[in-house]
Amino acid sequence: MSIKKIGKAVLVSFLDDIRYKLEDTGQIFLLSGKLTDEHKASYYSLQSPKYPFLANFSKTKEDLYQKELETYEFQRKHELDRLIAYVNSAVLSEPVKAYAILKKGNMSQKIYSVYKDNVYKFDRADYSSEQMLLQINDLEEDEKRKFEYLKNKANFVQQERGPIPKSVQREVWRRDQGKCVECGSQYKLEYDHILPFSKGGNNTDRNIQLLCETCNRRKHNNI
Repeated sequence: MSIKKIGKAVLVSFLDDIRYKLEDTGQIFLLSGKLTDEHKASYYSLQSPKYPFLANFSKTKEDLYQKELETYEFQRKHELDRLIAYVNSAVLSEPVKAYAILKKGNMSQKIYSVYKDNVYKFDRADYSSEQMLLQINDLEEDEKRKFEYLKNKANFVQQERGPIPKSVQREVWRRDQGKCVECGSQYKLEYDHILPFSKGGNNTDRNIQLLCETCNRRKHNNI
């Protein structure tokens, strides 16, 4: 049993069939379900107004046509928004199986699922919607825990990374005799962390040394 999150997707087609496109690669996925004729009936019932041609043209009829056209466009947009909202809420209220459309119109045999604007790939085709949802929730919870861990780690490092205390600076300067521990230079000296914060270092005198600017840059270029 395995699952992989492929990426974010956007709805690109839903009247004839329901298709989503990955935002980063443009890969198209065809959903296994479709909208019913009942859902699309009110959209297809809209009739575009006819333009008054030369035989019956007048300024009054032109103005009336423009108003009817504005009403038609407003109603059409409203119906499209309604159908999009239905697809995103009702149709995708649970994972829906989808197939990647390959070159020449062929479809991949690998099983994908679209759920809440994300595409997931599964190792088997016989998972039910409930089983897919359980795997998706487990994956998302695991990803959330990892990001929380990284956030907490970054916050800890940021707190530890504060300015080197003056007392530590004085002790390091005394110990290293006011010169670079690598080349002995007394020009452009810097306080260097022997073990970087990113690897667990701190601001104690045992982890601080004096390096000249040149030696410090050379050290960091080699890390």
